[in-house]
Amino acid sequence: MLGAPASLLEEVKGIGPAVATDLKVIAATAQRMARGEVRGREVLSNWTQLLDYCRSAMAFETREQFRGLM
Repeated sequence: MLGAPASLLEEVKGIGPAVATDLKVIAATAQRMARGEVRGREVLSNWTQLLDYCRSAMAFETREQFRGLM
């Protein structure tokens, strides 16, 4: 839901432009906070760090992404 464009959110009953904007602000804030936690790390040395990176980098994207990590 947080990755959906505002126009699609507004199609849901009870969600107007103000609520859609609020949801987009919340999504952007959550994304910045998650990226801030991951950016300080130099190496992804375990599975948990890899998942944290993937979630923060791609969780709110509107398109599916493929990334090769080495």
